[in-house]
Amino acid sequence: MNCGQTLVGGDEDRRPGTGVGFGIRDARKQELPLLADMRKRLGELLKAMHPGLWELSAGEMARQQERYAEVIDSGKGRVLVAADRWDVPVGMIVVRLLENPRIEPGRLGRIDDAWVEPEWRRRGVMRALVRNAAEYAQERGYDRVMLDWSVKNVASARCWRGLGFDPMLVVGMAVSSELVEASKEGRQ
Repeated sequence: MNCGQTLVGGDEDRRPGTGVGFGIRDARKQELPLLADMRKRLGELLKAMHPGLWELSAGEMARQQERYAEVIDSGKGRVLVAADRWDVPVGMIVVRLLENPRIEPGRLGRIDDAWVEPEWRRRGVMRALVRNAAEYAQERGYDRVMLDWSVKNVASARCWRGLGFDPMLVVGMAVSSELVEASKEGRQ
């Protein structure tokens, strides 16, 4: 797969700018403010579902454009966008290539910041973004791709499972004072 635009469905008329559908391509640096805004809305959605869930700090949110530029420049990841017929991003996904010699498999593709604009959902946009992210990892010898999602985001869980992701780990969170109190009272 080349790193440029990918046609969705193999139909020449589906390329961005040609009038129908969407295409997948690498993000452009001038689009980073829009992508940072997509990430902000993803965080807002997660916070609405999980008021106690951690969120990116104001400083990290301010640094999102820089972080995406680092992924683009690193050669160890890609920021992909789904672009509409006018070549305007309507979705995004970040894939990074991670290496950890202390675990097996030690080479993993990691998907983050996956977002599709609400009016573009259920049209195959996320499937196309994930396919391109997985192909990028596979072509570089990374045979596994991972991500995480909110257990309260039922639509997201359905999407990820439908794409072939198998949930393997649950991360729990609790308020420390409540844990201390529960242990004093002998609750389990």
